[in-house]
Amino acid sequence: MTSENESIPLEQQQDMVRVHTVENRFEADLLIQSLRQEHIPVMLRRFEETAYDGLFVTQMGWGAILVPGDYEEAAARVVSRVLGSIDEGVVQVPAAGEDT
Repeated sequence: MTSENESIPLEQQQDMVRVHTVENRFEADLLIQSLRQEHIPVMLRRFEETAYDGLFVTQMGWGAILVPGDYEEAAARVVSRVLGSIDEGVVQVPAAGEDT
């Protein structure tokens, strides 16, 4: 796991669920920032392996966004909103509590 995960208590890390598979670091950073702005604990699980020179990235994606199970629905809404803004060509990361 990467340093993005340091602030999540160990007991919450046990109950993490995948809400999205990211294609690259840019997408991961946008989603992590958006989830944190909504006060949703988030972890990034990267699938990069330097020993294999990215061999698994094409099969598994660049990484996975994980949240505690209790936050799964809220996180899915945030991810959907952020990815929708990317698809529209306008990246919008609203301030905490702001609804788009």
